[in-house]
Amino acid sequence: MGRQDLDARGKTPNDAVRPPPGASPPAAPPPSRPALDN
Repeated sequence: MGRQDLDARGKTPNDAVRPPPGASPPAAPPPSRPALDN
């Protein structure tokens, strides 16, 4: 609950698509993210 509020606040769409900071370890993000960042 409140995830929509964060999205409307100005969060990135990727954040909304990604699972909560408990189902997936933030220490091991997908390779797609760093690849694009690079």
